[in-house]
Amino acid sequence: MIKTARGISISNNMEGFTLLEVLMAIFLFSIIMTIVLFSFSGAMSNVENIQNTISVYESAKSAMDRMIMDLESARVAMPGTYTKPATGDDKDPWRITCTTDNLLSGSGPVLRFVSQAHVDLSGNQKNGLAEITYYLTPDPGNEENLVLRRRDVLDWEIYEEDSLENRSDPILCDRIRTVEYHFYDQDGDTTETWNSDSEETEFATPMAVDIVLELSAFDSEEGAPFRFETTVNLPFYREEQG
Repeated sequence: MIKTARGISISNNMEGFTLLEVLMAIFLFSIIMTIVLFSFSGAMSNVENIQNTISVYESAKSAMDRMIMDLESARVAMPGTYTKPATGDDKDPWRITCTTDNLLSGSGPVLRFVSQAHVDLSGNQKNGLAEITYYLTPDPGNEENLVLRRRDVLDWEIYEEDSLENRSDPILCDRIRTVEYHFYDQDGDTTETWNSDSEETEFATPMAVDIVLELSAFDSEEGAPFRFETTVNLPFYREEQG
């Protein structure tokens, strides 16, 4: 009790925090901040993973869209205009081939066909039939991966053979683990290779093509790859020539 000059008594109940209370408050605050920072770090990590996943899906979608457009514009020599090759060097310029033993392309199949979906990168606005070739080369930035390249040559050159060695055609998709093609014949049977100039296919062209892309995950080199698959029905196909 405190007495003033006028004799009025005032009760003084104000007391300070003890050291133990201050330490407990600091301890509780530290726990709360740790939880908040941990949650924030987890949220930021999830955002990064989501962004990486979106990037993979966008890359695959862009590649698939381009390949679908190319194959839906493919052209082949139809019966009446097609002549079976007399020798190994006598090749149909409109042939469809897919081989898996091309050592120049890295490790993967090489698909070749003729299409009206030419992309003019010269700026000359040229159009016409083009020889389209998809092939794989090692990724210069990551030896664990491959890149899928797209070769596009206008019609006047489709009669010429050209090696894929030392080429630097535009990259269609990176972070590639594997690329697969499955070709459907007129009976619905599938095969991973094709040669429309071969007796094995009876000089026919495929009716449809399955495209399978596997892209590496961002989080770990050992993470499960992303797998994308689509089927493209070709606008024209030549039946078996007997």
